Amino acid sequence: MLGPILAVTLLTRSLIAVEHAYVDQLGYEVVERGEVDDSLARLWGAPKAAGRKTIVVAPRKTQSENAARVLLRFIEAPDVPRAPPHATTGWNVVELNVGRVDELARRLEGGPFKRLAGPAELPFNKAIRAMQASDPDGGLVYLTQVDDVPSTQHLPHTADGVGSVFIMVMGVTSMAEAASFFHDALGVEITKPVTFASKLLAGPLGLPDSHQFPIALARLPGQFGVEIDELGTAAAPRTAAPGDLPGGIVSVSFAVDSINPGLAYVAPPAHPGGAPYHGARTVTVRAPGGAWFELVEQKR
Repeated sequence: MLGPILAVTLLTRSLIAVEHAYVDQLGYEVVERGEVDDSLARLWGAPKAAGRKTIVVAPRKTQSENAARVLLRFIEAPDVPRAPPHATTGWNVVELNVGRVDELARRLEGGPFKRLAGPAELPFNKAIRAMQASDPDGGLVYLTQVDDVPSTQHLPHTADGVGSVFIMVMGVTSMAEAASFFHDALGVEITKPVTFASKLLAGPLGLPDSHQFPIALARLPGQFGVEIDELGTAAAPRTAAPGDLPGGIVSVSFAVDSINPGLAYVAPPAHPGGAPYHGARTVTVRAPGGAWFELVEQKR
């Protein structure tokens, strides 16, 4: 069964720019600097990625924080083109758990994160208040405050500041195809889809603002989740140049008890060093729509 989110890998035009955004503005800290080594490049089937500079950031640790932090690994690749979020299927959004979203919105004004919408309560749950912003590379980041009430016990709560990734958003052409993948390949059931209109989803696809999108959620251990947006045939598939990485969000790393031997791997299993792998057996698989899932074998 698919377990907690461990890390998210993204491409960036400039490591300096993302360090300023996530460290200076969001209060994250740098936990690692380096380059993509050969084992990681092989894991992704992307030899052109080897040698590219990287930075790994995470929420700062506090004395009261015992939970594992989700890592954000940025790879500098100014030459790799990227499509606007939601214009393609695959990984489209990083969602971070925050303490006081209205206060954060005021603090971020005029900085590298550009507010697109919100803060506002979600129509289906008034205990969740969210802001949508773009990062220095134009990537979508949702900054979400979750109040501690009975209806949100499946979600994490950050008292103050900016916490970890807790939801990743992926786009697919067909919700039925996505549901089969999660069930058959990952051992996870998704929720019954609900529909609502979204300008953020409709705009890049050239659809009217009133277009209704089916959206479902795969709930994972550790108060994590994957949101699945059915974008339909208006969305182009996520692609990459031969031997290289896709633009934007490259992959999401998940813990698993064991790797399903029946899956089609991008490349043979690898044992990368460093976080979040620490030498564990790891594979990359492609979901419907082209999202890359890294499955890291961990005995929990």
